[in-house]
Amino acid sequence: MGRDALTRALRSGQLSEAEYALWRAWSLFHLDEARRRFGHVARPDPRAATLVLRDLVVRVAQLGDEDRRRADRILARPTDGAADPDGQGYTVPAVSRCATNVCVHWVTSTEDAPDLTDADADGTADWVETTAAVLEEVWTAEV
Repeated sequence: MGRDALTRALRSGQLSEAEYALWRAWSLFHLDEARRRFGHVARPDPRAATLVLRDLVVRVAQLGDEDRRRADRILARPTDGAADPDGQGYTVPAVSRCATNVCVHWVTSTEDAPDLTDADADGTADWVETTAAVLEEVWTAEV
């Protein structure tokens, strides 16, 4: 990533740090578009996505209106509901369960709901328990 077009644009002053953060995050999901606009943009390491998105979050207020709208699309979450700029937010209230280091959010109805089977009858869907357990393992391995 150190010698790609986005890095060169940042170093030459063509992009501000906020714009660089936006386009680096955009390249996580729309690499071809970033390459059409800037030239060779390195494929981001998917394991770095959290840090790339964090960099955008801390700089989003420094972006102009159009770029801020693009950033809002990247940073949208289903729990934004009707405020999701792409209109994909949950239409019913979400519930959550937190483990030691991570939280899982889901809805219990609509097409967004996961499989709600609760084989051990403990009040939490098996999907939620499995997701939380896997994310805890990932947290332990990565963080």
